[in-house]
Amino acid sequence: MFTWICPKCGREVGPSYSECPFCAELAATKPSVAAPPVPQYVPPPQPQYVPPPQPQYQPPPPAAPPPQQWAQPQPVQQQPLPQEPPPQQVYYVGVDDNKSRIPGWLAAVLACAAVALVVWGFIAYSRNGRTTVSPSAKAAAIQKAAGNPYAKFLELSGFRITEAAGKKLQVQFLAVNHGAADMADIEGVITLKVKGSDSDAPACTFKFAISSVPAFGAKEVIVNSFIQKRKFFEMPDWLFLEPVIEFSSSE
Repeated sequence: MFTWICPKCGREVGPSYSECPFCAELAATKPSVAAPPVPQYVPPPQPQYVPPPQPQYQPPPPAAPPPQQWAQPQPVQQQPLPQEPPPQQVYYVGVDDNKSRIPGWLAAVLACAAVALVVWGFIAYSRNGRTTVSPSAKAAAIQKAAGNPYAKFLELSGFRITEAAGKKLQVQFLAVNHGAADMADIEGVITLKVKGSDSDAPACTFKFAISSVPAFGAKEVIVNSFIQKRKFFEMPDWLFLEPVIEFSSSE
């Protein structure tokens, strides 16, 4: 038969009871004891704040008047005495007439000499500014003009020595046609000399060939093959290049 044990008394109770009958009988026989009253909390009395007495404001006593100061007498400024003006120099007409003067004829001679000196300097400057042409260059110009009919109207200038790709030397120059007709099939040899050093070897020598140059036009020419040349670091600046041009004679 199944029973359950009461957790209060530890006895076995049948399954038909939901509460332990032994504990119920024991509770009914015991007298009821009233629970002691719970004391109530009474807060202690708080002290009342009494502000301190404030002092009464009393106005300050009136200040004594400052002692009277007597004004000090100001020193009397003395006026400067008038000064006499410095004596002025007086010039009289006719006093310095005896001084020596330059005669009129001498002044005219000096003026003419100054004008002549200025004219001579201008002429000397103009002569020094002109480009001197050596006899060899004049002969080459006469020879090229006689050998080629284009030499009279064709100008080759603006020579520039540079280094192209692959450290190859090249020369660039400009061919200008001053004539009213087109030019074609122009060939020749150019020698770039160094100004002021005729005894040294020229900078380079090369052949050129120009297919055509229009009338009153210009064409840029580039040359990469040379008959004779220096190394690139030995090349002079373009200011010191003097070209000698020889045109091939046309038949």
